Amino acid sequence: MRYRQNGSEQALEADFVVGCDGAGSFVREALGFPFEGFTYSIRPILADVRIGDGRDELEWPRVWNGRDGPSVAIRLKDGLWRIIRLERGDPTKDDDVPEEEIGDRVAETLGDGPFAIEWANRFRIHLRSAPRFRSGRVLLAGDAAHVHSPVGGLGMNAGIQDAHNLAWKLATALQRGDVDRLLDSYDVERRAVVVEDVSTYTDVLTRLFLQVPSTVRAAAFLFLRLWLSFSGPRKLMIRRATMIGLGYEESPLLVRQDRAAGVRLPNPILRCPEGNRTRLYDLLPNAPVVL
Repeated sequence: MRYRQNGSEQALEADFVVGCDGAGSFVREALGFPFEGFTYSIRPILADVRIGDGRDELEWPRVWNGRDGPSVAIRLKDGLWRIIRLERGDPTKDDDVPEEEIGDRVAETLGDGPFAIEWANRFRIHLRSAPRFRSGRVLLAGDAAHVHSPVGGLGMNAGIQDAHNLAWKLATALQRGDVDRLLDSYDVERRAVVVEDVSTYTDVLTRLFLQVPSTVRAAAFLFLRLWLSFSGPRKLMIRRATMIGLGYEESPLLVRQDRAAGVRLPNPILRCPEGNRTRLYDLLPNAPVVL
């Protein structure tokens, strides 16, 4: 493998290469893999603003259900708020974010008053993935392999779980493990979880909450609030948001006849012979936890 550092070309020899270089991945492009999918007709805005009056004490998150899309305000720390606007529209239009537009979003969520912009940016929301996450000894992980809507907050977890899944398999392969079986399992397991499950889930949420009229969105917000008032749905939503409810039932490393195959191992409290209690994972410090 050759790369440039400090203006000169360097050579690096490695047993494996993992492309963790984001949505514009050089590694993915070098493999000749397309990034199949589409861009949503949404023009999102992120902005951090400073608030120096009584509005800084408002409860949050604060949501405004506008005709063209919702605006959200989240308090990051004293006097600093993150403003999120998810507006329907042509994503290829000018990326500039005028101060007046930020002012409208601040007024919607926090009320009228002075503010100072720390930074503001417009971005695009994509649903894309590589056709494979492995080609020989080259692998893709995180945004280099897949991107999806941020609705639901699953993007970072998906990338972290890619890395966790791949790390122990690479370590085992380097110790003369079955390279093909291990690395094939990474592709099968992570594509099933991220592309077939998480991406589909976030796509439904995006269309339901962002690409519908405000009246439909208001009804969806009301239903969600009522649904989450029950403990069962709350637990289900937590497992979905943390992605610990997803499994690898189709993994080539597992015996499919075993009903526990591919299911995340719980972490119950155990009673030790001495009478004290401990968590199962605390007894297995070196065992890989399936993510």
